[in-house]
Amino acid sequence: MVNRWIGIALLACMLSANAALFLRDVLPALTAGAPPTPVPYALKVGHEQWVQTAIYHEEDGLIGRSWTRVWRGDQLSTLESTTFLSGLRLPTIEVPAVRINFLLMYQNSDATQRVDELHMDITGLPFDVGLDGELVADQFPCVWKAGPHEGQFILDGDATRALGDAIRPFSRLPGLEVGQSWRLQLMNPFSKIIPGLRADNIGFDSIVVRVSRRETIEHAGRDVEALRVEAHNITAWVAPDGRVLRQTVDLPFVGRLTIKDEPFDETLWRSTNRTRAIQ
Repeated sequence: MVNRWIGIALLACMLSANAALFLRDVLPALTAGAPPTPVPYALKVGHEQWVQTAIYHEEDGLIGRSWTRVWRGDQLSTLESTTFLSGLRLPTIEVPAVRINFLLMYQNSDATQRVDELHMDITGLPFDVGLDGELVADQFPCVWKAGPHEGQFILDGDATRALGDAIRPFSRLPGLEVGQSWRLQLMNPFSKIIPGLRADNIGFDSIVVRVSRRETIEHAGRDVEALRVEAHNITAWVAPDGRVLRQTVDLPFVGRLTIKDEPFDETLWRSTNRTRAIQ
């Protein structure tokens, strides 16, 4: 009798664990809905928005900053980010300084809010890396180059409504609700080129993002209620107004990065951009 009850208890625990895993990992992928509105569309025509973040490495402290400028024009809107990293230690090499430029362009006439053009370039590695894509009908063909290597891949046009850079996956996430989930196309500039410094199969990884719950976190010296957003190797905390206050990213070959929102400092942006451009 005792053995039977033990068996029933173990079975109940196993079923509960499997149910929890299903709810956490499987159900969001099956029910993933529309992503949040792309940041440019949340602005009024003629307005711009700047986002500044500090990037910390788990071992090396502050290693860089990232700036994003969002602009909503009459016909064309843009999201342009520039990320600077210093003293990045990667397998077999140490990179003194890396600059990552990431540009998304939107045609305001496209009611689907898909990306019209994408351009990315990375300088500071042993070879320069570039990626360009453009919406053609319902597809988004991309061409990449990494030193002497080059290739291409195709994204579904609708997938471009949620694109991100793994160094700093989110800039703004307006209008979130607990339980919301969507698919994010994420580009890790380093994961595909670091092993042996080869450039094989550069592209975007599709991951599911979900808003799990509300949490109170400390930010800028005070407690703030935020929405916890989770994905594979990514956790972010988003303020009610859509600001991504903090996000942590675990990157292969790089380690854990913590990205913290900061007030926009135009003087720091101009001096950093000018100094790195000269280098």
